[in-house]
Amino acid sequence: MSSCFTGRRLKRLRSKATRAEHAFKHARLIDAAVQPAVRYHSGVAHAGEQFLFLAHELVARHLLSDDREFFPFLQQAKMKHEHNSRE
Repeated sequence: MSSCFTGRRLKRLRSKATRAEHAFKHARLIDAAVQPAVRYHSGVAHAGEQFLFLAHELVARHLLSDDREFFPFLQQAKMKHEHNSRE
């Protein structure tokens, strides 16, 4: 088995594991987002609790850290889309 094949295979396996872990993080984030909404609609919490969740958990902790590793893929997809739309 060539080292190139092994490297590609390991990268693909790591990529699957990374995507699965990231999907799990999204599921946890969705579950956590429901709690402030339920508390707000039941009158137990103020809208500020939802805002803090969105600002801190979603934007600061998830988008700017966990999602950051996916930014290059988004840029590649954007460039591919732009290229295809010019054809």
